[in-house]
Amino acid sequence: MSFGLDHHIPSKSNSNTIKTEFENFYYQTQKHLNHLSNTEKDNIKSKLRRTCENYSQISTKNIYYRTIYNLSKRKNIVVLKQDKGRGVVIMNKNKYEEKCLEHLNTNNFIKLDIDRTNNIETNVKNAVLKIKKKVSKDIYEKIYPSGSNPGKFYGTAKIHKLREEDKTNVELLPIRPIVSNIGTATYELAKYIGKIISPLGKSNYTINNTAEFIKSLEAIKIPEGFQMISFDVKNLFTNVPLEDTINIIMKKVYEENVIKTFFTPIELKFLLHLCTKEVLFSFNGNLYQQIDGIAMGSPLGSIIANIFMCQLENILMPTLNKFMTPWKRYVDDTFAFADPAKINNILEILNSYHPNIQFTYEIETNKQLPFLDVLLKRENSKIKTNIYRKSTNTNIYINWFSHSPNNWKIGTFSNLIKRATLICSQKEDLMNEIDYLKNVFVNINHYPPKTIDYIIKKEILEYTQSPTSNTTTLSSTNNKNIENNETNSITLTLPYKGKEGENIIKKMNKELKNVIQSNIKLLITFKSRKLESFFGVKDKTNLKHKHNIV
Repeated sequence: MSFGLDHHIPSKSNSNTIKTEFENFYYQTQKHLNHLSNTEKDNIKSKLRRTCENYSQISTKNIYYRTIYNLSKRKNIVVLKQDKGRGVVIMNKNKYEEKCLEHLNTNNFIKLDIDRTNNIETNVKNAVLKIKKKVSKDIYEKIYPSGSNPGKFYGTAKIHKLREEDKTNVELLPIRPIVSNIGTATYELAKYIGKIISPLGKSNYTINNTAEFIKSLEAIKIPEGFQMISFDVKNLFTNVPLEDTINIIMKKVYEENVIKTFFTPIELKFLLHLCTKEVLFSFNGNLYQQIDGIAMGSPLGSIIANIFMCQLENILMPTLNKFMTPWKRYVDDTFAFADPAKINNILEILNSYHPNIQFTYEIETNKQLPFLDVLLKRENSKIKTNIYRKSTNTNIYINWFSHSPNNWKIGTFSNLIKRATLICSQKEDLMNEIDYLKNVFVNINHYPPKTIDYIIKKEILEYTQSPTSNTTTLSSTNNKNIENNETNSITLTLPYKGKEGENIIKKMNKELKNVIQSNIKLLITFKSRKLESFFGVKDKTNLKHKHNIV
C-alpha cells in the first residue's frame, strides 16, 4: 500500500469539543488582558466567540474516507506499522495473533484468570500515600492513580529483519512486542521514578543521538589493522534480567551514592517492583502479566535496559579494550573498531556475561558500515559519514495534498535537510542527498518545486553561517524555551479544518498579538485523525475501566 499509518485525514470533529477548547483559551487570556478596558475585553470575547462559531461550521470531506473505512471493517486482516520506516504491512489476523502469542507463551509472561487492575491501583495508591510528604503537591497528584486500566499489547512488523528474498513470506516476518502503558495505575509513577534513576543509565560508553555519535568520531584514532564493527543485543528489553538490574540500581544509589534520593532503600525497591512486575496488559481479550524483562512501551523500559548495559560495560570493557576501541552504544546498538582476528573472542566474552543477553555483530564490507542512520566510510585513518537508508525505506512522507497544516509539511522536509547537513561530511554527498530529497518530495510526495527550493536555500544558508553549531548549547536553549513556554504561554489545540480553518485562526492570532503582552506566546496547534486510528490492533478498553460513564 502507498500510505503510512501516520498520514492524516479529516476527522468528524464535535462542535462541542471546539467550543470547550475556545472557552479554555479565553480563560487563559483573561489574566493577560488586565491592561484593557472592559469594552476592549468584551470586544476580544466577541471576536473569539465568532471565530469559534465560524471554525465549527467548516465542513471537511475526504474522497478516501469511504475506502479506508471499508478496509478497516475487514475482520480477517490486521494493518501493522513498520517497526522502522513509514510503510504498512497487511497480515492475516490469525497469523498476527499467532506471532504475538509466540512472545507471550514464554517464561517472561504469565496468563491471568482474574482482572487485578483495581487491586494494583490500590497498591499504587497506598505506596504513593506513604511518600506523600516527600514529594510536592503537583507530583503527588500526578502519580496518584485513578480510574486505571490494563495496558495494551500489540506488535509492529520488523520487515527490516527479513532478507530480500523473504520479503513476501509472512511466515518469516518477526514481530516487535510492545505494551502501551498509558492509563495503567503505574504509568505516571514509573515516569517519575524513571527521571530519578535515569543518570544511572549513562556512562562514557553511551551516546544520546546521531549528532553526539558523529562528534565522537572526530577524536577517534583507528588502530592499525582494526575494522569497523557493530554489535546488537537480541531482544534486549524482553531479556534484560529485571531482578539483577534492580539490585544494580540499589547498589549504585545506596552504596556507591551515584545519585541522591529521599527514598529509603525499602521504598525505592518496592516502587521499582511495583512499576515493573505489577503491570497487567490485555491481548485478544486475555490478561497477562510480565514477570521478567521490561516491556517496550514502559516508561522505565529504556532506562532499565541502559542501566544493565552500563553495568555490563563497566565489568567487561577493561578486558575488551585490548581487542577493540572505542565502544559507543545507543541502547542495544554498539559501534567499535576491532581486531578482525579477535571477533570470536570478543563475542564469547560478551555472551558469557549473562545467559539472557546474547550479542550478534556486523563487520564492515568494502570499508563501509551502517550504524544508526549513518553510513560510515573508512578512508585510511579517517571516517567519512553519509546518510544511510534501510532497504525497507518507502520514501513516503506527509503528502502535500494531505489534510494537515502546511507547517507540518514544511517542517518534515526542513528537518530532513537539517539531518543531511549534520550527517554528510563531504560536500558532494550533501549535494547528492539534497537532490535525492528534492526528487522524493516533488515527484513522490507532490511538493511544489518552488517551496522545496525556498526551504533548501534557507536551510543551506543557516548551515553555512553556523557550520560549527554546538548541539549541547542548542539542547540547553530548547530546554529553557520549554520552561518559558510552560509559564508564559496560552495554548489552543483544535481539530484541523483545512486551509479555510487555518486562515480563520491566523486572523484571530494576529488580532490577539496586538493586545496581549509581548512576552506571552500564543501556541495554537492543530490535531488531525491519523489513518492508524482506523487500523488499531490494540484491545478495546473494557467497559468497567472506562471513565465518565454510567
